[in-house]
Amino acid sequence: NIMTTAKMDFDRVLGTIVSVKRGDLVLDAELLESREGVSGPEVYCHYIDYDRRNDEWMPVERIIFSSSLLNNESAPLSVVKQKRKLEMSPEGGDRYRHQHHHGSTSHTMDPTLFSRLEAEREDITKVKNIAKIQLGRWEIEAWYYSPYPDFVSGHDCLYICEYTLKYTKNKKAWVQHRKTCKESGPP
Repeated sequence: NIMTTAKMDFDRVLGTIVSVKRGDLVLDAELLESREGVSGPEVYCHYIDYDRRNDEWMPVERIIFSSSLLNNESAPLSVVKQKRKLEMSPEGGDRYRHQHHHGSTSHTMDPTLFSRLEAEREDITKVKNIAKIQLGRWEIEAWYYSPYPDFVSGHDCLYICEYTLKYTKNKKAWVQHRKTCKESGPP
């Protein structure tokens, strides 16, 4: 229902699992982020049981909302949120995970600090921030999060000089740089 989705608070449903249309398929996906796109609201989704390189920004019209979500009832938590809740539990799940997956805790890093930093890193890198890059004559689709500064994130394309590796979000600046670039081979 487009009228209902237009009024919906998408931040409320982030972290929930919904069904989405992808071509002829209907897949389960976790909603990770929301933004106002060029043609209306968009959500960033991670397809359950698919590699993260398939994650994408998509228009909200592709979401198949359940009646419970539309009626503001609680939605199922994603597996990641359930797992994080368990790991950060006061019963020491966090310490257990650190000891059994990262060896002895005899080193100086506090295991709870380690887990918080790891969770923060995962939160930062789970959303692909650059859709594609233009490197010389090659246009390349980005598969994962790219550690570029925030000012170039969220744009359709990142333009990179193949000789100096100078990057910009502005195509005109990239074209101008290519005209004046004196390099003739890779760095």
